[in-house]
Amino acid sequence: MGICHIKPSIQLLFNIYNDVQVRVEILGALGSMEADVQVVTGLNNWLKLQNDRFRSGLEVEQQVIAEAVVTLGELGDSSSFPIVFSTGSAKYSDDITYKANLALKNLEGSYSQSLIEVIKTSVPADKLAALKLAIIDDEMSIEEKGNLFKTALETGVISKVDIDEATMRELRYSAVRQLTQLKWADASDLVIEHFNQVSVEYERGIAPKSSVLEAISCLGAMGTHEAASRLTLYLEFMNSYMENGQEIDLQISLAVIVNIGIIGDSIAFDHLLYSGYLDYPASVKRAAREALNSLKSR
Repeated sequence: MGICHIKPSIQLLFNIYNDVQVRVEILGALGSMEADVQVVTGLNNWLKLQNDRFRSGLEVEQQVIAEAVVTLGELGDSSSFPIVFSTGSAKYSDDITYKANLALKNLEGSYSQSLIEVIKTSVPADKLAALKLAIIDDEMSIEEKGNLFKTALETGVISKVDIDEATMRELRYSAVRQLTQLKWADASDLVIEHFNQVSVEYERGIAPKSSVLEAISCLGAMGTHEAASRLTLYLEFMNSYMENGQEIDLQISLAVIVNIGIIGDSIAFDHLLYSGYLDYPASVKRAAREALNSLKSR
């Protein structure tokens, strides 16, 4: 397949010569040229086609693809970011992934913002790959990471249920872990919505209990009145279960109360106090007393 819309002489050479080495040399020549919109667009389109072919199980020339990635990095146009990123996450080979990640850093524009665009617009597998790349990036600022993780959570929360549900859940769960570490309060409303979703997923046997506990910890890390209100509502729900002699999960109940104490919002006072009169295990009652003390000390 030829590179479309590239200068006629280069396009003709690329179309005529199917020899891998010749194609690699042509791409090397393109990389040394001044960036041209037609050249970049044509090479982007060609590489996207190769990615589609590879994902469909068709044969592709990986050596040529590796050189195409390097060439796009040298040309440096920001329009190449989603295509190069998708190439890196397509699992061709370690060599292509490495070259793709290097090329991404050489492209114009904000690296973190480009990853955000991948999370917003690409297929679920690429969204998750972009998030994972940001997690291990040591050069990205705290603010850049916070905004990116928030976008990942938002994308996961609003995604349609028929679009690769497992990957989109993993996107949410991973984003929540990172937001907890950063204590990124700007994501508080989204974390609440995630908690609502993961609670339902847990009840349906879709999500593990660990994901519920992580969501509760993230609410505590947000430290906002809204997060405290949502945890307090859950405590009220637990108290009503205890009143009716129904069982509740010990780990979840402890996590809710501990994180209410971490936030320290007085909105929880009455429900924490009341929990001391119910038939909770001693460990839960002790946690409730400690949470009450944290409210009184504020």
